[in-house]
Amino acid sequence: MTDNFQRLMDQAYDRYQANPGMTREQFVLQLSPAEAVAVHCGNMNYQVQNGGWMQWMDNGYMTEESIRTISTTLRQMDKWEVAKSVSSVFERAVEAMTRVASDEDYDELSDVLSPLDIEYYTLDQAFVKAVEEFLVENFKF
Repeated sequence: MTDNFQRLMDQAYDRYQANPGMTREQFVLQLSPAEAVAVHCGNMNYQVQNGGWMQWMDNGYMTEESIRTISTTLRQMDKWEVAKSVSSVFERAVEAMTRVASDEDYDELSDVLSPLDIEYYTLDQAFVKAVEEFLVENFKF
């Protein structure tokens, strides 16, 4: 992660850890707009880099709020070509994951997501740099 991107994630998670009674939902609701971009985009990036789109879903990071925040951010980042590419991969991955109805569908889902994992891996470094630039250009922190 780049400096501001990581710093925003760290400051948000420091507050979360300092409040042991805070639920994940409460944590997400108290994020500043810049922190929300950093946390949701950062968690997606870390999870997908580490274990693919399936891991992002299985570890509970694929929430309505994360989908909404990431989708909105990607639309706002339209001047960065990489954001358009990530948006395409993201939309296809989310669509596939929201169709999973049973464990039997996991093998089929894995077949769909595996190429999307590989496609994201070609974009992730440029995406992180673009999110950093977006944060600097659009937020004061």
